[in-house]
Amino acid sequence: MKILLSLICFSIILSCQQPSEDELIHDIHNTLITQRQYFYHVEYAEGSKETPSIFRLFGTGKLSRNKQSSISQFYFGLNKDRKDNYLHLIQYEGEAIEQLHSLIFDEAGIDVLTDSLHSAILLNPDLILSLKKNSDQVSTGKIENDDLFFIEFINKKEETKIVLKTDPSYQLTGVNIYLNYGSGEQYYRSWSFQYLDKGTYQEQIAQSEKQLQSNPKTFL
Repeated sequence: MKILLSLICFSIILSCQQPSEDELIHDIHNTLITQRQYFYHVEYAEGSKETPSIFRLFGTGKLSRNKQSSISQFYFGLNKDRKDNYLHLIQYEGEAIEQLHSLIFDEAGIDVLTDSLHSAILLNPDLILSLKKNSDQVSTGKIENDDLFFIEFINKKEETKIVLKTDPSYQLTGVNIYLNYGSGEQYYRSWSFQYLDKGTYQEQIAQSEKQLQSNPKTFL
């Protein structure tokens, strides 16, 4: 009985230990490349210390991808309760087909929307490996009062810091990018992801579809 209790305690201690940098990078990357379809909410924000919220975007959508291509459909808006804009994007080996229905963005804003609704890492998980290779400093830690790990990449030459947040199953829950300018001002961009099951996703977008239909038909 004592041996069994010792084994259980040892197992609990191991499960609570913080993974190493290499382990965390490997596990996040492996989770991203093996999951081919996502249903999720995203909240994107950018700003600076002086101006905390320059731009904010809320989206609900789905992303399907493999090594050669990705297909995404997103309802989005500047308010989390009203996502009455729509972006359908197909990307294949560098080529893109887009359909945009929006009263606040035009065709010139599609690249911004694509980045804001997905993040480059969710679209291309191999970027994590590039971050490790090009960073001067890599560190990991556990977020206090939360069940999340983080991994931090610092590039001194480009004066950037990139922080990835992950839950215990190594799902990517957040991406933060910090850029320092010569004036000492720090600019940031952040993505927060909340994953949904397919049923919840369908319920969520049903309301957005109704809101979209109430808008004038402006397709680009």
